[in-house]
Amino acid sequence: MNCYNHTDIQSVGTCTDCGKGLCVDCIDKYTIPICDTCNIQRLKAEKATIIKDWIITFIIACIGTYFIYKNKGEKDFSIFFIFYICIGVRYAWKLLTNIASKWVLTMSFGAWVIYYFMKLLLSVLIGIFIVPIQILLDIKRLFEVNKLEKFIITNNIK
Repeated sequence: MNCYNHTDIQSVGTCTDCGKGLCVDCIDKYTIPICDTCNIQRLKAEKATIIKDWIITFIIACIGTYFIYKNKGEKDFSIFFIFYICIGVRYAWKLLTNIASKWVLTMSFGAWVIYYFMKLLLSVLIGIFIVPIQILLDIKRLFEVNKLEKFIITNNIK
């Protein structure tokens, strides 16, 4: 089998995603053996995941803000502060979920209730600080992905 990009060169490996043949030069382009087409698809999927995550976070924050602001007897909190806290809870919840280990699966029901209550409390506390950091990291990654995608498209042989 010959390389997909260089049809006159014998392939030494295949693309991880689609199985196309890749020569030594093509296989060394990225950290994993992957063709340009599949790499672009992965980058587009990563962009879509970041944007989908933003949309889900925005919807959850809107719903949370509505219920908290609606049920709050006195309206002493700013609606924007409540919205910000709700965004923070979403980001911190995801962070804490990534940190949690497998022992959580073996807990009793009472321990689960305490665990989720503590996780919610920690999410509120950590979320206030993590929102700007996470948004900046997401924006930075979007720029990196766009730059990589444009680079691959402009230097793509096929």
